[in-house]
Amino acid sequence: MAMTPRLSRGAAVEIDRRVEAMFARLKARLMGGSFSGKSLFIFGPESTMSLPGIFAQAASQEGGYVDKDLMTSIADIALDLIDKQQAEAKASTKRRIQAILGDVHAGRIQPEHFRNHLESELVDLWGRITSGVERVVRTETEHVGTMGQKSAIEQVALSRGVTNPVVVFIPKNDTFLCDECKKVHLLEDGVTPRCFYHSEVSSDYHHRGEPNPSWHKLHPHCRCSLATVLPGFGFGADGRINYIKDGWDELAYQRDTGGAGGVDARRKWEG
Repeated sequence: MAMTPRLSRGAAVEIDRRVEAMFARLKARLMGGSFSGKSLFIFGPESTMSLPGIFAQAASQEGGYVDKDLMTSIADIALDLIDKQQAEAKASTKRRIQAILGDVHAGRIQPEHFRNHLESELVDLWGRITSGVERVVRTETEHVGTMGQKSAIEQVALSRGVTNPVVVFIPKNDTFLCDECKKVHLLEDGVTPRCFYHSEVSSDYHHRGEPNPSWHKLHPHCRCSLATVLPGFGFGADGRINYIKDGWDELAYQRDTGGAGGVDARRKWEG
């Protein structure tokens, strides 16, 4: 009995080359068009849609400077995730072609139909690979923006002598707001952003049901925006942040009263 035909070494090398070329273009786009290994070089305005550019823009909008070492560390992780997708794309492509060769050998596919089956299978496979890559890119793009804001918030807080700043994740409070974001990011009134100490925000991915937020947000496509609440500021009945008075502690107020709005509630809390 003849052995099942094997994917040739030359074909495997060609698959690797093509996959690597495709992912190289993706990495160049993510890193701003210029990188060597994991050393980033572009942080200027020309890279605003890249990870470094998104980080820089987020940091500057919060009044901070660009911490290039932190940005490089975050981008290294993103590249590791992309490299994992690349390795899986190579393996999946080779595995699928080998399976089709086996089907031809076993008579399940006629030799003259090999090319059509191959093209159909690869279109389906690469559709799934592309979707997986897009999920990683979207997640890391959202995360790097949050980390740029986080870095700036830490810088501004330290400049004011605050070592553990108060932060909130402000939702877009519309019909698309998910129950998990509403539960974690808002008080029971469904309007006021819930305050957390910086140290209470998880560095791990969020799991449904956990009470604290995450620097990774709560889920892909999360539209909640990170912000800080400086001493003296708090939230009005409409959920908007505004200046209350010197020494006002919004986090303590929320945790003592549940964030009851209005001047009378504040006066009662202060005694």
